[in-house]
Amino acid sequence: TLISQSIPVIAKTSNTKFRLRQLANSGTWYDNWSIDDVTIQGTSFGTTSTTTPTGGVVAANDSSLVELTYNPNYLAGTYQDTIQINTNDPNNPTINVAFTIVQSVNCQTEFIMCTDNSSSSNSGTLFDSGGLNGNYGNYENCSFLINPPCAELITLNFDLFSIQTNFDILNIYDGVDNIGMMLGSLTGTLSASSLTFTATSGSMYIEFISNSNTTNAGFAANWTTTSGTPPTANFTLSSSQVLTGDVVYFTNNSSNATSYSWDFDGDGLIDSNNENPWYSYSTSGTYTVMLIATGCSINDTVYSTIQVGNIGLNEFEDKTISIYPNPSINGIYTISGIDTKAIMKVQDALGKEINYATEINAEGNAIIDLSIHPPGIYYLNIGAKTFKLVK
Repeated sequence: TLISQSIPVIAKTSNTKFRLRQLANSGTWYDNWSIDDVTIQGTSFGTTSTTTPTGGVVAANDSSLVELTYNPNYLAGTYQDTIQINTNDPNNPTINVAFTIVQSVNCQTEFIMCTDNSSSSNSGTLFDSGGLNGNYGNYENCSFLINPPCAELITLNFDLFSIQTNFDILNIYDGVDNIGMMLGSLTGTLSASSLTFTATSGSMYIEFISNSNTTNAGFAANWTTTSGTPPTANFTLSSSQVLTGDVVYFTNNSSNATSYSWDFDGDGLIDSNNENPWYSYSTSGTYTVMLIATGCSINDTVYSTIQVGNIGLNEFEDKTISIYPNPSINGIYTISGIDTKAIMKVQDALGKEINYATEINAEGNAIIDLSIHPPGIYYLNIGAKTFKLVK
């Protein structure tokens, strides 16, 4: 009996379907197999399966389609199992088709105290150890951490609360353990509608303690999450036009990010993880700079272009603008060919804007006076153009 199967590599939902088809076979043996005999083996972690149609026989040369629905475990992970088919083919009485499912997300929404100890889900329901209908046990000392990625607020509301007064206690903390600020310490039978707690740290820690006797219905609580703002990547350059060997300083203006990845030369490799790095280009050319800002397990990417040359000091000068002298011993430069409405600013090698004395006359000429500043490299920005000044 020949069976074809299409098995997905990743299951992102609670169900995975397999299609089993009887292929044409001109052999002498019977090729019938019963739909009732299609099962998933190795279900120790709680999987179940159903078939569509639910019964019948697939005969030789029949193209009938059997759809098997596989219900994987709630938790993310890698699961291996086998589809087993019993046939009346004496050469192949049993056919086993092994498969692997990688479940990439947690589907669990209900959690049991003292069985489960944490959740990174944005919402869910937490029961005492007795579950929905049973009582909790004696001598319990259990904790549960709610810790979703990028959470700003976690709100816990109760549907039921009934434990032994004064002897059994449920404590709720704002944080990842019981060192955090206590939000509430509950005991007895309380009106569930009045029980609402909010953690502002992005994590909530719950602990339950019971004594040696008397148990009640326990509790059922639901939590929801207010997520933080995704990151926005942004940066500026000390200059977008430099000579080989010059240092370029990158100022990171990203928001809501906790880590950074820089590629300065466009080769696809990360060159720095510093927040505000610098880089020196040894070869002329046009380079694309990439910044990846990461926060809340989310990435945002931004790009900028740098021109690097090695022909001469003022390689990037607009042909209508001239700077003389450059280099300047005393730090005084004569600029000509400037638009009289142009906006000028001067930055030091670190990208910090500095004060200087100048004004543009009616002929488009100006004097840049850096005499009070120490020797070094400065950058003159005229509109969208950048010029390097050497003192």
